[in-house]
Amino acid sequence: MDTERRSPHGVWAGLQRAFTFAFDGLRHALRTQRTFRIHVAIAGLITVLVIWLPLSTTEAAVAILAIAAVLAAELFNTAVEAVVDLLVERNHHEIAQV
Repeated sequence: MDTERRSPHGVWAGLQRAFTFAFDGLRHALRTQRTFRIHVAIAGLITVLVIWLPLSTTEAAVAILAIAAVLAAELFNTAVEAVVDLLVERNHHEIAQV
């Protein structure tokens, strides 16, 4: 086990790098995935409705969590599709359609 303590600068650099990769992934999904763009647009509309409608805190939280779950599922699907594309070398295998 690594017993050395990380300096605050090292932790910050690692965190900054992780967020850079995360935002790069979001940009990639927005550029290349039509369904993700559709989900983001719908999420924006629902967010406006959540703000505009007189919802309870619980109802608003459930709506926001549902939005986050749908977007996360779409990103996960995008990642799985990318891995399948790599594994089948862009051939249209039967398993790639599942």
